Amino acid sequence: MAKLESPERRAASPPEPLLDKLDVRDPFSLLDLGAGTGYFTLPAAERTSGIVFALDIEPRMLDIIRSKAEERELNHIQTLQGQLENIPLEKEAVDRVLASLVLHEAETVDRAVAEM
Repeated sequence: MAKLESPERRAASPPEPLLDKLDVRDPFSLLDLGAGTGYFTLPAAERTSGIVFALDIEPRMLDIIRSKAEERELNHIQTLQGQLENIPLEKEAVDRVLASLVLHEAETVDRAVAEM
């Protein structure tokens, strides 16, 4: 977890430029796949009033995101436990999907991409 939040990561790959490229703005909704500790989830939620879904397979990561969201008073983040190959959302439920450094975790990359 320390690596996910490290100053080195923030310096090498800050979340804001990627969110700029995705054109995350109000009132867009976003799905952050493999959300981890919320590295992209939280900054995305600060840009939009739309729902930001944070999907991760690990419940501890989702607990961390919920705690951080509560601290920042971001009440439009919804955590989802699940796998990349079986996203628990309806088709076309979000405006943007973010899958940063997570596709290597998929059991079947083709299925994960199809889900996106």
